[in-house]
Amino acid sequence: MNSIKYMIKKQYLLFLVIIALFWNIPSVQSASWIYINFNNSETKTRQVSLGLSGPDGVDKMAISNYVDFRDGNWEPFQSSKNWYLSYGSGTKSVYVKYKDREQYFMIAPKIEDIDSLIQKVNNSFYFSIVTMNSKENFDIVLKNWNMLISFKFLNIIFVNPFSETDKKWVIFPHTHHKICDEKSLETGLKSMFSMVEPIEEEQLMAKIG
Repeated sequence: MNSIKYMIKKQYLLFLVIIALFWNIPSVQSASWIYINFNNSETKTRQVSLGLSGPDGVDKMAISNYVDFRDGNWEPFQSSKNWYLSYGSGTKSVYVKYKDREQYFMIAPKIEDIDSLIQKVNNSFYFSIVTMNSKENFDIVLKNWNMLISFKFLNIIFVNPFSETDKKWVIFPHTHHKICDEKSLETGLKSMFSMVEPIEEEQLMAKIG
């Protein structure tokens, strides 16, 4: 009996893995911009000072005088950098692209032991906790909200692959805490929770058993 139950659990974990890896998981990003010589429109020298702002979570950047980045190499992100424009007079262009941090998925159909999951999270990478859209899991998130908001790149994905409405919804505790009124936060989260039909472990196991 135990081995059969274990096989069933492996099955519904597989469902959650598929959802996490192959669905379009949104990310929260801020605006990116670049200025050259503090936005002065002219320069008499090739050497200029660049000011850069990348999206949230940016880890590396590549800078080039050419749109195909033939002279651009990945390097650690920094908000300012001395740069040499291409030779010659006339209007010049500087191109920048960014690479964000790696993202890790933690698959946990039930998150009653959320402390053990959080121990693996840090602010150096993106982390996604993928869990069932159950009231139990939702209540655990609410209960531990003040702890979760300290992780800038953490999101929690609630899923129900059998829901007849939406199949998933996502929260970014750090971001939601900053943009939502504290008094209406719980009401707003409950509204998001209701967008996907709730499902408990026994229901999911029954559906795939």
